[in-house]
Amino acid sequence: MSILESGQGKSPDGIKVPSTESAFDSKLLERLKDLKPKFFEIMTRMRRTVERDIGFGSLSKAHCVETIDMMFSLRDSEEGLVYPTPSQGYTHSLGYNYEEMSHEELQSSMPTDETLSEDDRKRIIVLPETTRPLPLVISIYQHPDFRGDSKDTLLIYAPDEVLEGLIAYNIASLFVFDRAYPWFITDFFESKGLLACQIKRAEGPKSSVFRFGSEGTHDVVASLFGYHDQILAKLQFMRRCASAYAENPNTDPSLLPGLVRLLQTTDMKIEAVKKYGTGVIIPS
Repeated sequence: MSILESGQGKSPDGIKVPSTESAFDSKLLERLKDLKPKFFEIMTRMRRTVERDIGFGSLSKAHCVETIDMMFSLRDSEEGLVYPTPSQGYTHSLGYNYEEMSHEELQSSMPTDETLSEDDRKRIIVLPETTRPLPLVISIYQHPDFRGDSKDTLLIYAPDEVLEGLIAYNIASLFVFDRAYPWFITDFFESKGLLACQIKRAEGPKSSVFRFGSEGTHDVVASLFGYHDQILAKLQFMRRCASAYAENPNTDPSLLPGLVRLLQTTDMKIEAVKKYGTGVIIPS
């Protein structure tokens, strides 16, 4: 029996999701456990351990089909700690135009809270200090539907660089959200003649603009911390996943335009990392 065939269940909308006992889950968790020292190394290098408490694990319920990595807050509730999960019927984010949704549709697409169970806790390899405000968890997972037919896109077979890139990318997002960049990154952008509010190509349409706050900027900032190769490996892996999914004859045709946009955006991010993601000497 293959990894994909063992231990699978179905979510309410029909997407197959491996149970916590599946071979895929077990192998993925083992791989992530092996990355625990690297997680702490990246955290220390990127200096986010003081400002925010960040954990690391694999919570499958938090992920849409196409989201291999997530970072979310754990919150207190009357039922205990909770974390956000995609609403039923919104397990893909590719096929929805939120700007055109009605108020009712927007409300129904909002994330729902999932109580952190004992099984969930076992899937968190590094549990953040939950007594501190809004502890964060970086989650890495890959739903079967997004693996396509090619085994080289399976997350458990991906090189360590891909997983390290996913971690570095999510930590870098905090710098972007807080608009608080280390001085050596700010100086680097200024040396390139870039504005403090955007990274963009010298030429190209408006769709090629990378603004601070965009995911493309997260990739560039993580690269400037010394994770250039890991970020490129992560982006190239995600591109292979999207390509395999788009080429899979069983993929819902309504998702294809979203997949095309995802591929185009990923190509833009790769170009931005290659152009801006090197050249910084990180202070010791």
